[in-house]
Order: sequence, then structure tokens, then C-alpha cells
Amino acid sequence: MSIENVKNYGAVGDGVTDDTSAIALALAALTDNSVLYFSPGVYRSGTITITGLTGLKVLGDGAGVSVIKKTHRF
Repeated sequence: MSIENVKNYGAVGDGVTDDTSAIALALAALTDNSVLYFSPGVYRSGTITITGLTGLKVLGDGAGVSVIKKTHRF
């Protein structure tokens, strides 16, 4: 099991930056039964498809503290 913090892969969590690629990189580093961790911040992300992982947990520091919002692309 591993725990990967999305900020270690370049996510900013400032509510403005598109963090999609950093989140995808963190996911790619995970193995089965691992944790994808979002430290405090507001993360903007587009759609990411997760395949091939079992037992994945996504954790943050609580509602309103670790927030994931959809990136609007025009």
C-alpha cells in the first residue's frame, strides 16, 4: 500500500490552477489498496478515468478543507 499526496506530483490546490495532470500522475503511481491524498486546498480537475486499481481510497482533511471542483474548459 502506498499513500500519494497529489501535491507531490505538482498539484497546486489554489482553486484556480488546473490540477488534472498532477492528479493523474499521482494516480498512476498508485498500486492496489492505496490512498490518494488531497491535503488542504481547492483542486480543479477535469475528468479522470481510473482503471486497474482495486481498494483505492481517496482521502482529504475534511469537507470544506480539501475540495475538488470541476475544471470548466471552453
